[in-house]
Amino acid sequence: MKLEYLSWDSDFFSKKIGRINCQIKNESELLSLLAKAKEEGYQLIYVFGNADLYFDQFFMDKNHAKLVDRKVLYTKSILSTNENTNTVQEYKDFVTTDELESLAYLSGAFSRFRLDNKFETEDFYRLYKTWITKSVSKDMADKVFVVREHDKVVGMVTLKIQQEVGEIGLIAVSESAQSKGYGKDLINTCINAIVSKGIHQIEVPTQMENIDACCFYEKCGFKIKSITNIYHFWL
Repeated sequence: MKLEYLSWDSDFFSKKIGRINCQIKNESELLSLLAKAKEEGYQLIYVFGNADLYFDQFFMDKNHAKLVDRKVLYTKSILSTNENTNTVQEYKDFVTTDELESLAYLSGAFSRFRLDNKFETEDFYRLYKTWITKSVSKDMADKVFVVREHDKVVGMVTLKIQQEVGEIGLIAVSESAQSKGYGKDLINTCINAIVSKGIHQIEVPTQMENIDACCFYEKCGFKIKSITNIYHFWL
């Protein structure tokens, strides 16, 4: 267990932020690290642990902590491409749009940066606007795919292609266009894109509280790879 300074988060949110990986529950060691962090001017510590890492409410209240996310990482092995998805197009522009930004915000509805009320609402919007902006500019994604209805973007997904796995980042379909199969089409388009590169594994994270998303991925054949409990300790 050690304290790691997070430079990007600290710069972005204008507060000193760190991370502690706490795989085994050891409250005394964690409290010692938190005390050290406070002495060093940290304002927020993310504590990441496995699915069994729980602190009782008294401990969390006393230490200004909250379980903000049970992050579920889904994975799927692919043997071949899926059916053609004519509803989906690759987004070719390098600048974002209001429609894409709205879908990015929708994809983050269960984000810990939205649900933790110690963050400003504007922090959440800035974060997800930055994410989609850096995705279309190819800084954070290799591909962005969209679904359009009457020239309006109503669905989108971002895909990062690593050496052995494709990683879905943001994915959302507008409320008015749901239940039309667009989500599955977006997933299948990502699968086809990575299989064409000789990659046969795809992953996507979500939150356990996002029951609709979990059910959707499981219907698409994804299996749970890992669950991570994430706490925010405000110092």
